[in-house]
Amino acid sequence: MMVLLEGSEPKIWRQISVPGNMTLADLDRIIQAAMGWTNSHLHQFTIEGQVYGVLDDEWIDEMPSLPDNEFTLDAVLGTEVKSFSYEYDFGDGWQHQVEVQTVTVVDEKRNSWPMCPEQQARTINA
Repeated sequence: MMVLLEGSEPKIWRQISVPGNMTLADLDRIIQAAMGWTNSHLHQFTIEGQVYGVLDDEWIDEMPSLPDNEFTLDAVLGTEVKSFSYEYDFGDGWQHQVEVQTVTVVDEKRNSWPMCPEQQARTINA
């Protein structure tokens, strides 16, 4: 997956590999670690028009939100969804575009855990 922070100049992005059986809540923590966020704000994913996040009575939105800890990437992305958005910190509104680049079969000895290849974690010259 390619995670791109929207509106940044130079472009700030991370390439991460994650297993499809990971929940969206787990993906949130991985994106936060990769981007340097501190898990001190709310977040949400918007995938095919459906919002997933942490249910919080103080942030009731006109779009219904589903709990992100109950849905896996495989379940919400299937084979057709190739991009979605992730927002961190509703006050500052850090918007990220997430693109699925490749899907590989999980090998428990090689790629069943999240990875952020070091050589990929840099800025893109636009």
